[in-house]
Amino acid sequence: MFGNYSQKLISFAILMILFSCDKEVLQDSGNDENTNTPSDSSDTVQNNCTGETTNIGETYFLFDPDQTSKANRVVEEGDDRSNAFIQHDGGFVCTGTFNETSRFAGDGNLALYALDENLDLKWMFKKEKGEFYDVIATSDNHYVAVGRLEDKDVSTIYVVKTTEEGELTWQFEVNTGVDNDLGGYASTIIENPVEDGYLVFGKAVSGSDLFGFGNDSFILCLNSQGEQKWVKSIGNSAVPIDVIQTNEGNFILIQYDVDIIVSEITSAGQVIASKKFGSSKNDRANHILSLQDGNFLITGTTWGDDQDVSDNTGNSDAWLLVIDKHLNLVKEQTLGGYGYQSGVETFQRKNGTLFMYGNTSNSDFFIDSSWNDEWFVSLDSELCILNWYTSGLYSDRKASDLLYFEDENKVARFHDTNSEIYNNRPQMFYDHYIIWRYLKP
Repeated sequence: MFGNYSQKLISFAILMILFSCDKEVLQDSGNDENTNTPSDSSDTVQNNCTGETTNIGETYFLFDPDQTSKANRVVEEGDDRSNAFIQHDGGFVCTGTFNETSRFAGDGNLALYALDENLDLKWMFKKEKGEFYDVIATSDNHYVAVGRLEDKDVSTIYVVKTTEEGELTWQFEVNTGVDNDLGGYASTIIENPVEDGYLVFGKAVSGSDLFGFGNDSFILCLNSQGEQKWVKSIGNSAVPIDVIQTNEGNFILIQYDVDIIVSEITSAGQVIASKKFGSSKNDRANHILSLQDGNFLITGTTWGDDQDVSDNTGNSDAWLLVIDKHLNLVKEQTLGGYGYQSGVETFQRKNGTLFMYGNTSNSDFFIDSSWNDEWFVSLDSELCILNWYTSGLYSDRKASDLLYFEDENKVARFHDTNSEIYNNRPQMFYDHYIIWRYLKP
């Protein structure tokens, strides 16, 4: 696919990629003025990666070339940005924003729509100014999406429930009602069986006081009819990004500001444990996964190389952290080369190996291009790379979300793309793109 030169480049890149090894986890400094506080775990984090892959050349590709893939591009006017998506009823329900005047302008329309099993559009929710960040399928076979409405730079927390056909069941809004208050947004959601409803996590923007506790992040409990039962402060102003439920019935929430914050929260909204992980530079969490051994894996990005971060090659690296049920750091690993790499999501296969989805850009190590590209990495249980793949095309892509279908051994990915090529430069507008492909056995 890449020719002899690219094969040499790949081999060279593999030898040059650095992995985190033999890094001791530092103690909490206890300095209240230090906003970049390392974790307070006392165990030593030690990996035994050699820096070499087990598959080189033709076999390093992760996808099965004998199986047919399927894809669809959802096109609207202007720039479109994808966020989370889920699989349901044989198809997919997708979130994001449409029709921004420019990339990340924040002035687009709500994007909430469903695709059938052939990836053809089934329905699309109403278009108003705003953005949806997350969506879940509910136990009664409906969908609940969370995000914000936007009106002249004022953000309104917005939660909607729809039927399987996209018809509105109910909507919930939190308006500021105060001059010069810029409001807030809801960023992730999970069902709360104990309260017979939902836990919505979000953040008030800087300078806001939506719920009487400043711009702290919040936990909002809604009942099954979309009515507020209670709202509580999480106790920090970091952005809530993902949440899962434990076997004991509590919830593990991950957030980021300059560090990654992991909290265990009860169904009543009580924060019973919280820890920070990070470096002296910026660190970001994107996804949390429950592993087969009972631990949790956090997928994210780091710009640092100290404190909890063992290494960094280039500007930013993907960062994987394994924590136990007490939120102690078990092991961690940075993955990357020159330029910028980030981790978006990771899943675990039946054989225990891991599959990470992320972004890479400005890096001749991973792609023969200076544009953004998706990055796929297979790792063993010790977080050491087995093999990896990028398209290597001169097109601009941003990975958003990934789903794994264990029984069918395939993945579906959701990303933004700008694939129109003109003199090897991306064109103006980005669109949502969804594709599924079969993995190699």
